[in-house]
Amino acid sequence: MSLKKTRRSFSVISPLEWVHLIKPEPEEAQIQPNGVDLRISKVYEMVDSTGGELFFSKNNRKGCDLREYPSVYDENLKGFFWRLKANSTYIIEYMEKVVIPADAMGLFFQRSSLWRLYGAVITTSVWDSGYEGYGKGLLKTTFPFSLERGTPIGQLVLFKAKAAKQYHGAYQLEGVES
Repeated sequence: MSLKKTRRSFSVISPLEWVHLIKPEPEEAQIQPNGVDLRISKVYEMVDSTGGELFFSKNNRKGCDLREYPSVYDENLKGFFWRLKANSTYIIEYMEKVVIPADAMGLFFQRSSLWRLYGAVITTSVWDSGYEGYGKGLLKTTFPFSLERGTPIGQLVLFKAKAAKQYHGAYQLEGVES
């Protein structure tokens, strides 16, 4: 197979064109110039219940289990917070269910305040054409800090894409109750 040399350009899709694909419908403050803020819904701890037999191969995966990390109500701040530990790794789940259109792909960018003020970093992967679900990300902390449930923690940005096929992988409909 030969690859044609073509000039490619990335084109951000205005969030006003796809905000209706997010449930619950985002509040006005979540709609940004180039994307939509996603809020944190759940935090999980990663637990190795395999006895050290984790692996990732072409045909098989054996990974950590996830255990929901409890939030606590803070009477002074009037909200539910996760008290995150220093130098720890968590899986976070977003509050919004997202549908990526057939002619788009998504990238998630964390809010810069997380690394500027708390030394925290969120990593995530490409959100493929056709993906549907409550996405997740990996949160790594440097310092202990409290994170409130429902806080916008990053922005999903969609780009025009000519997809080779639609996503039908293991994480399709993640977090969606059947």
